[in-house]
Amino acid sequence: MRCHVLAVVCLFLSAPIKTQFKKTVPGPQVTIEDLPSVLVSSQLSYYIDRSRDLSFDKVSEKPFSTQTNKLLSAINKYHQRAHYWVRFSLTNTDSLSVSAYLYPGYFSKIILYEINDTRITSRTSGAVIKKDIHIPYPELYTIRITIPARRTIQYMLRLSSTADDGIGFDNVYVYSKKSLYGTYYHDYYDDQFFRFLQILFLGFMFSQMLYVEFQWVIVKRREYPFYLAYLILVTVYYLCRYDAVIGIYWPFEYYPQLLLYLKSVLLALPYLFYLKFVRHFLDIKTIDEKIYDKIIGLEHFIWIYVVADTCLRLLLPDTALLNNFLMITIFGMFLYCLGLIIALMRYQNTLVNIILIGSIIAAVGEVIGILITLLQIDIGILHTNLDSLVTGQIGIVVETILFTTSLSVKTHLMEKEKIESQNKLIVQLQENEALRRNMEKIRNKIAQDLHDDIGSTLSSILLYSNSAKSKGSIINSEAIERFAKISNIASSMMDEMSDIVWAINPVQDSMDKILKRMHYYAAPLANSRDIRFKFISDDDIQYLHLSMEKRKNLFLIFKESVTNALKYSNGATICVRLYRSDGYLHMIIKDDGSGFSSVSEQGNGLKNMEMRAEETGGKLEITSSENNGTSIHAMVPL
Repeated sequence: MRCHVLAVVCLFLSAPIKTQFKKTVPGPQVTIEDLPSVLVSSQLSYYIDRSRDLSFDKVSEKPFSTQTNKLLSAINKYHQRAHYWVRFSLTNTDSLSVSAYLYPGYFSKIILYEINDTRITSRTSGAVIKKDIHIPYPELYTIRITIPARRTIQYMLRLSSTADDGIGFDNVYVYSKKSLYGTYYHDYYDDQFFRFLQILFLGFMFSQMLYVEFQWVIVKRREYPFYLAYLILVTVYYLCRYDAVIGIYWPFEYYPQLLLYLKSVLLALPYLFYLKFVRHFLDIKTIDEKIYDKIIGLEHFIWIYVVADTCLRLLLPDTALLNNFLMITIFGMFLYCLGLIIALMRYQNTLVNIILIGSIIAAVGEVIGILITLLQIDIGILHTNLDSLVTGQIGIVVETILFTTSLSVKTHLMEKEKIESQNKLIVQLQENEALRRNMEKIRNKIAQDLHDDIGSTLSSILLYSNSAKSKGSIINSEAIERFAKISNIASSMMDEMSDIVWAINPVQDSMDKILKRMHYYAAPLANSRDIRFKFISDDDIQYLHLSMEKRKNLFLIFKESVTNALKYSNGATICVRLYRSDGYLHMIIKDDGSGFSSVSEQGNGLKNMEMRAEETGGKLEITSSENNGTSIHAMVPL
C-alpha cells in the first residue's frame, strides 16, 4: 500500500485536531470578514500538483480551474499526496491601506506569493513552521497581509501537508483583526465539550502519575519508575496532539520542529518502558526465561533505534523516509509485544491476564481509530465528528485503570505472602525455641548421666583400690576378686559411655541404625547363653528418624529389658518385635522364662525403664506372671 496508508495503520500518527476557523458555505471561495473596503476582484481558482515538485514559475504557466467545487473532491482524493495551488485577487477601495489576516485552512505548510506589479514576495505559515513567541494565539495559523490603498493585488497560495499532518480546508478567509479574534474565541468556546474531554483525560493521566509516584515512594518496587515513565510519555504525546484544543500553545505550536525531532521518543520510547514495566512487574525471568531474553533484545533494539532516529532527524532535512520507517517499526513492535504477552497466557497467571486484557483493550481502541481514519479520510464513506485519537484515549484510560489495579493486586499478593512468611517465621522461631529448650534439657540430662555414672564408677574403683592398698598382705584369690570387680566396673562404664556417645551422634538418627545396634548388642549375648534370640521389625519403620532423646531412651529400655531377660528369666527364647501403629513406635521384648508376680520386687531396673518411656512422651506396659514369662511393651510417639 502507499505510504499514507502506512501512516494510518500506525496507531499514533492520526491527524491532529487544531482550532480552525470554519464557516458553513456552499463550496470553496474567498470570504471577506469585516473588511468593507476589501473586495474579491477575481474568484478562487486552483491547480493540483500531484508531482509535488513544481515551482512557482512553472505553476504560474499552468491552467487554473475555476470549478472550485472539485477542489474539495481533489483534497479528499489525494490528501497529503499533492500540493494545492490556489489563486485569487483582492482590491482595496479605500484611500488608506488595509491590514488583514489570511487563513486558508489547516495545512502543515502554507506559502503565500503576493504579486504586486513586477514584484513578487512570499511568506510562510502552517503547522510545521516556527512562529515568533510574540505572535498571539489567534494569529498562529494566519498570514498577515497589507493591501495598499486603491490597489488590486493578486495572491497565490501553495498548500501542502506531510504524511503525518492533517488537512483542513473549506474556504480562504480574509479577516480583520476584530473578526479574527472574534472567530477564534467563538470556535474556542464552541468546542467546550471536546475540550472538557481532553482536560478530563489529562487530569486522569496526571492523577495516575501522582498515584504511581506516591506508591513508588512507599513501596519502592522496580516496576513503578518504568510505569511512571510510560504514563508521562503517553500523556505528553496526547498533550502535543491536542495542545491547541486545550489552549496550551507553548512549546509545540511555536516550535513545531520539536515534534519532528521527538517523534521516535514519543512513539517508540513508550514501548521500551512498557516492556520494562511488564518484565519487572511479572518477574518474567522466573516465568519463562526465553521470553525474558526476547524482551531484553527488543529493549536494546528500541534504545538503538530511538537514538539513531533522533540523530538522523537532526542531520537530514527530509525525514519522510524516516517517518515511514518509524510507522512500520512501531506497528511491528506492537505486534511483537502483543505476541509476547499472549505467549505468557499459558501460565494461567492472574497478573499476566490483567496485563493482557489491558493491552488488548488499548489495541482495540487504536484499531477503531485506525478504521475511522481509513473510512473517513482514505475511503471517504464515513462522516463523523469523532476524532480518531479519542478511541485510543479511551483504550489508554481502560488500560491504565487495569494496570494500576494490577499494581494494587500485586501489592495485596505481596502483603499476603509477607504475612504468610512472617507466620512461617514465627512458627519456625517457636520450633527453634522449643528445640533449644529440648537440647538444653538433653544436655543437662547427659551431664547428669555422665556425672552420676562416671562419679559412682570412679568412686567404686577408688574404694577397691584403697582397700587393696591399705592391707599389708593380701592373698592371691582376694586380689583377683577385687581386681575383677574393678575390671567389671570399668567395662560397664565403657559400655555406658559408648551408649551415650552413640545416642548423641546425629548420624545414628535413622531407625535402620538403631535396629542394627539392637541386634548387634543382644544376639551375641543370647548365643553365649544358648538362648534363642528372635528379632522382628516391620519394613515401614526402617526409614523413620528419631530425636536424640527418644533414640537414647528407646535403646536403653531395650538394653535393660534384654539384660534382665538374660540374667533372671531362665528362659529359652527372647523375642523382640518393633512396628508402627496409631502414631507410635511399638517395641515388645518378650521371654518365656519364670516371670515374677510383682513389679515392686524387681528393684529399680523396671522403674528406670518406665521413667525413660515417660521422657519420650510415651508409656511402658509390663506384663509378667510366675512360670509364664515377661513381656515389656514400650510405646514411643513419632
